[in-house]
Amino acid sequence: MVFITLLLLSLSLASASHFFGSVVTFTAKSDAHGKYMVEIRSRATYDHGCNHHYATCHRGECGHNVQIEQGQVDNNAVTMTYNSNWCETETIVTKALTSDRPFQIRDHSCCWVWLSPGHTPYWSILTSVDLGRRSDTDKANSSPDTAILPLLRIPQNCRRAYRPLTFDPDGDQFPARPVDPPAPSCVEGEYLPMFVPPTPRHGQVLWAEVGVEVEITVRAEAKYSVVDNLIMSGPLNVSKHRRSGDEFSITYTPQHQNLGQYFSICFAVEFTDRDAVYQTEMRCVLLNVTEGLAQVNTVVTCLESAIIVEVEKATLPQLRYDHLRLSDPSNTVCSLQTHSNSTHVVANVPLNACGTQIQEDDDYLLFKNEITTVDDPSAIITRRHQVEIKFFCQYAKRGNVSLSFSAHRENVTVWDRGFGSFTYGFEFFPDSQFVSRIDPWSYPLEYDVGQRIYMEIQATTTVNNTEMFVESCSAAPYDNPNYHNPYVLIQNGCNVDSTLVVYPSMKEEEFRFSIEAFKFIGLHQKVYIGCSVLMCEAGNPNTRCSRGCLPRGAHRRRRAAAIETGVHYVSQGPVRLRTANTSDLNLNLVFVSGCAVLAVGMICGVLLYRTRQKSSHEYTLLSSEEN
Repeated sequence: MVFITLLLLSLSLASASHFFGSVVTFTAKSDAHGKYMVEIRSRATYDHGCNHHYATCHRGECGHNVQIEQGQVDNNAVTMTYNSNWCETETIVTKALTSDRPFQIRDHSCCWVWLSPGHTPYWSILTSVDLGRRSDTDKANSSPDTAILPLLRIPQNCRRAYRPLTFDPDGDQFPARPVDPPAPSCVEGEYLPMFVPPTPRHGQVLWAEVGVEVEITVRAEAKYSVVDNLIMSGPLNVSKHRRSGDEFSITYTPQHQNLGQYFSICFAVEFTDRDAVYQTEMRCVLLNVTEGLAQVNTVVTCLESAIIVEVEKATLPQLRYDHLRLSDPSNTVCSLQTHSNSTHVVANVPLNACGTQIQEDDDYLLFKNEITTVDDPSAIITRRHQVEIKFFCQYAKRGNVSLSFSAHRENVTVWDRGFGSFTYGFEFFPDSQFVSRIDPWSYPLEYDVGQRIYMEIQATTTVNNTEMFVESCSAAPYDNPNYHNPYVLIQNGCNVDSTLVVYPSMKEEEFRFSIEAFKFIGLHQKVYIGCSVLMCEAGNPNTRCSRGCLPRGAHRRRRAAAIETGVHYVSQGPVRLRTANTSDLNLNLVFVSGCAVLAVGMICGVLLYRTRQKSSHEYTLLSSEEN
């Protein structure tokens, strides 16, 4: 067996010593002179300190060490592992060999697990390396790889299934159970946290390009426990980073020497409730390191309220430039045609529009977007991208800041066949008179729980005899129309929230309503309101506007362009809920109480460029639980 793994199988960590276990893998390497080379990776977990172990030659010709690299993968200095701390390290040894004949390396020491009185808890790891050329692939043999987290938590009363990721680059076919005290409930999403999108699926293969950072977004949630930490296992130099609330990111940048290799990354999120610690299931993904693709000459300029991106057309593949778009092109200010010229594709991207995503940590705000291609600009989906150019700007949250960035969402201008160009405005008002809107620079707005929030959606169009219809409205802690679990206010034209009040208006293009302020359960301090709206020919009984509330859902017929538009999404916010003690507010949310950014010290965007035109990989639909 060319792959040896030692896993902790005791029912309790109370008697475990400082060494938990190790995983060893090897990959054949070659150099320009045709010598035999091998890279051996030893990943180990310890209970006291971040140690490293070294394997020595046990049998055969083991060659000599050319390079040794060591580092820490992950640790948890505050974990509640029965008053123990753990640390995972990796040692990478590159060996030069005289031949491809098999050899063995071995490491052994004290101490592991005391299984019985008088038992000496020595451990031993034996790795057999065989680099012989395979008859099926005509390549040197490589070891299989498996991935598992250094620490797995299971309440005594809950069944959990673990699926360690196993992979063999040659195509060959071939758990740990520390137990925690009982949990009040074994239903995932209550005390035991559960993964939610956009967390990747278990076993998902991710493509990683040499020299380009791979970022994996991980999110989990639970009703009655509080997010605490993400633990992970992966290759040396992988790193983790906590974003706002319940979201984490895992990043890794493969180097040239990693080309053609596969790396597994496993992760779980830990939540706490008093002294108890609960984990999500363990998920593992596989990174396939490929050659870096063509570079696009691009300049990213980070302004106080916008991002300017200039892409040199000569460095792009042959394509139709009118098929390029930002993440959300529905607003006319997001059109790439407005500022582009004969030599450059130019995007002027507002920080709060065009699908720009906002992320944060204690010190920075991160605004991310991308330029992609679509097969048909009028289509709403695509199954391939010829080009993906990702960019971002990072701003410091502290210091002498400029208040140029407003949290207030600007009007949305759209174009629709038969109705031309028209604009939606979504505003908050101080009372039911709807006389003057609340100043946009006072956003985010603050309300007490139960206080009434007054809102108005208004359409402006040059087309006469039109009416506006609000088909749905919902609230979410993020400004995302695809948020997985929003609180529904209006659905299929029907009022759902019991506190919702709709007010009469003299104009057919206005919709005025109010609700009582509420707070999402958990750490979310802010709420966004988003609505799906459309315009119709007034008085026409065949339009969606005329059919009004449809409790069982609206049957979307093929629309006639002259009588109604498509559905458009508009949103506004955030609003913040006051608490009794403002000192208890999560300081990570400081950006929504001022949305201040620094005009200096900005980090311009890192660009990723991929060409998918010749790719043989296909997209598949996710299961309902992953969507």
